[in-house]
Amino acid sequence: MLREFFDYSKAKEVVLYIVNRLSGSDNDTYHVVKAVFYADKFSLNEHGRTICGDMHAALEFGPVPSNIYNILKTVRRKTEDFSEDHELRTLISFHRNENNQESFRAIRDANMDFLSESDKRNLNLGIEMVKGKSFQELKDMTHTESAYISAWNKALEHGSQSEIIDRKEFISTLPEGEELLEYLGE
Repeated sequence: MLREFFDYSKAKEVVLYIVNRLSGSDNDTYHVVKAVFYADKFSLNEHGRTICGDMHAALEFGPVPSNIYNILKTVRRKTEDFSEDHELRTLISFHRNENNQESFRAIRDANMDFLSESDKRNLNLGIEMVKGKSFQELKDMTHTESAYISAWNKALEHGSQSEIIDRKEFISTLPEGEELLEYLGE
């Protein structure tokens, strides 16, 4: 079974890493979660695992790493999922400008002890995938992902707002996905 365990401490460092490297209109929830989505895709292709063990969900506006999304929603005070971590909102701040555009600001850089060289490389690749792209461009890019399409169609069939993306299906979309699934015993 392709099961990973979510590493919350590492996930916070991933968010800090990305927030410190995006700027302006790119430093919003949508860009951060899409950067992680692509970084996880690169990591799955390279190592057969996501960077911090997060599951990805299909939502109306595309795939998102579920727990990272909830970390950002906690910072934005849209959920209480990680509110017991009193340090979280002191590490990452959230602002809206006069045009109602959101942005995150990190109070410190990521603790690199949590990130391997391949994690950093894949995060940088994910950041490059989203940098300078508009909301619509990112939506168009991620809505072509077949694993996302399949999960979103299941959500619609069930009348749901989201559906977890099947990890095997996600891996099978990778360049050497079938070989990776065989190696993982799936």
